[in-house]
Amino acid sequence: MRISAGLWLLGALCSGAAQAQSTYCPIWPMPELPGGGGSPAIVAAIQRRVTYPPQALRANATGRVFVSFVITPDGRVQEVFVVKAFRRDCGLAVVNAVQRLPRFTPRLRKYGNVRYVAPITFSIEGRKPIGPPSRQEYAQAHSKVFRHLNPKP
Repeated sequence: MRISAGLWLLGALCSGAAQAQSTYCPIWPMPELPGGGGSPAIVAAIQRRVTYPPQALRANATGRVFVSFVITPDGRVQEVFVVKAFRRDCGLAVVNAVQRLPRFTPRLRKYGNVRYVAPITFSIEGRKPIGPPSRQEYAQAHSKVFRHLNPKP
């Protein structure tokens, strides 16, 4: 059994016109986990915390989950939600993993909240590996985040 994650954390769409505090796309330097390491360290931290759901494992299910979350100016993770999941139980496992991340080291406090979208890939050893997410998958995930954050009236 193996859980792998894409090596990229993606900045999602900026929103907040009607919100009290704006949420910004990641810009350099981005918030980091204690010990640094940038995006690969964040992905690895999520990966270490994800537990393959037993039902998904029994079903030999493989696929990808896109998760969105916000890092606040004080380094806390908030507003975690699944953008796209191949199975509900795998989506919940990723949300639980992100919620257990340690506090981030904020880099640009003056900009406020920073939203990320991370692709997490579930794969099982011995099965055909799943390649990295395509640009189209990323675009679809960003579109879903935008629609989630900016619903039509």
